[in-house]
Amino acid sequence: MVTAGDWQFIYYNRDLFKRAGLDPDKAPPKTWNELREQAVKLTQRTGDAITQLGYSAHMEFAFQHYASNWLALAGGSFLDKAAKKVQLDRPEAVAALEYLVDTTRALGGYPALAQFQREHGNPHPLPLGKQAMESRGTPWWFTFKAQQQNLDLGIMLTPPATGKAVRFGAGDGWAYSLPKASKVQEQAWKAVQFFSMEEEGAGAFVVDQLRPSPVKKLNENAVYKQHPQWNVVLEMLTKNEAWTWLPVHDQIVKDLQPIMNEVRDGKTAPRTASTQMQELAQRRVDEHWARAK
Repeated sequence: MVTAGDWQFIYYNRDLFKRAGLDPDKAPPKTWNELREQAVKLTQRTGDAITQLGYSAHMEFAFQHYASNWLALAGGSFLDKAAKKVQLDRPEAVAALEYLVDTTRALGGYPALAQFQREHGNPHPLPLGKQAMESRGTPWWFTFKAQQQNLDLGIMLTPPATGKAVRFGAGDGWAYSLPKASKVQEQAWKAVQFFSMEEEGAGAFVVDQLRPSPVKKLNENAVYKQHPQWNVVLEMLTKNEAWTWLPVHDQIVKDLQPIMNEVRDGKTAPRTASTQMQELAQRRVDEHWARAK
C-alpha cells in the first residue's frame, strides 16, 4: 500500500499564509525556488530564535525522503533501469542535496531549526499556528485535523526543481504477504484479499481517515467528497512511480543516513556526500547481485 507512508504532500496552515499575504490555493509554489521564497517569508524570529517556522526543511534530510522525493523531483532516480547502478553521484542527486542545504540555511540554519523542534515539536506546531508548511503523507490530514478541528488546513504537491516534472519514487508504506509456511493457504489468501482489495476491508480502513486506497475504484466512494482537496490526493497518486527497491535497501538507508546527518549539520559538502553515498550504496547493490540467483 504505497499510498500510506510516502511524504509527497506539503500540508499548510491557511491562516498563516493569509497573514503573510500569500494564497497557495490560487498560486501554490511551482518550483523549489518558489517554495523556499515562501518558506522564508513565513518564518518569524525573536532574536536568533524561530517563533514561527515557514517550512520544516531540516526534516527532509532523512535519507528515504531524499531518495523517494527530492531525488525524483530533481529529475533523478535511485537506481538505473536494470537496478544495478546507483545514481547518487549524478548532477540531479547533488542538486537535490544542495537545495536542502541552501533552504535550511535560508531559514536560519540547522541549529536554530533543531531548537525550534525541541521547543515546539510536541504537540505538532502546524495545527497550533507556529508552523506554516510541512512535508507529510496521506495519514496526516486526519492527524492534523484531530489535533485541531477548526484548523484551516490545505495540501499541495511538493514542487519540482525548475524545468523538471512532478514525480515521486514511491518508497514507504507497507505490504500484506502470504507466508509459504502457512498450512491454510486458501484462508490466508482470503484474509489478504479482504484487507487489501475489498471495500468492506481495505476500503473501510482508509475511508475512516480519508486516505486513498491502492484500489482505484475504492477511491470513488462518496465519503471522499468530504475531503475538500480530494482532487489533490488523486493527482498525487498519478505522480507515483513504482521504483525498484532491492532487498538490501534497508541496509543502504542505515549506511547512508549518517552521511545525510553530516550534510545537514554542515560538516560535509553535498558534492562530497554524494560521492560517499554512491560508493557505499553501490557496494551494497553489487553484493546483492553477487548473491542473487
